[in-house]
This record gives sequence, C-alpha cells and structure tokens, in this order.
Amino acid sequence: MSEQLEHLLLTNESPDVTLQVLPFARGAHAAAMGSFMILGGVEPSLDVVYVDIHVGSLFMEKEEELERYRLAFDYLRVQALDMAATSALIKRVLREM
Repeated sequence: MSEQLEHLLLTNESPDVTLQVLPFARGAHAAAMGSFMILGGVEPSLDVVYVDIHVGSLFMEKEEELERYRLAFDYLRVQALDMAATSALIKRVLREM
C-alpha cells in the first residue's frame, strides 16, 4: 500500500492530473450511491457518463443525464481536499504506516 500511496504523490505532481481526496469526515456526498466516470469526447456533446451499478454498468449520453453528473462532479470537487491538502494527507498516512 505504501508503494501505491507514493505513486499517487508522484502522480499528483503531474500537470496533467488533478488528484483530490474526499475524506470520510466530510460526510455524505454526491457519489455516495456509487461510482461514476464522465468520459470526455473531443466536444462536450460527445461526453458519456459511465455508472457502475450492482448488476452491471450503464452508459448515459442524454444531455439531462450528463448535466446531472457534471453537477455531482462539481460538488465532489468542492467537498474534496485541494491538491496540496491531498498530498499532505497522503504523506501523513505514509508516516503513520
């Protein structure tokens, strides 16, 4: 696990990656019901949402579905630690291991 955490720290230094941790202490959040990914196309009109559910997965591409998940993603980013605080948390966990 320590190697994985160290890899996350290195990844968080990349200009092409945004890594944020959403601590349990922040309480309920927009993804509490399950995970999802917004798969970006060349244009926003080509975006697709992938939702992982208990019996499989769903791909959604209707604009109202996309907008709902974009909003959820925006809420998650606001609730999560920023990149510097995320790195600090990972370093603290590494020290405590």
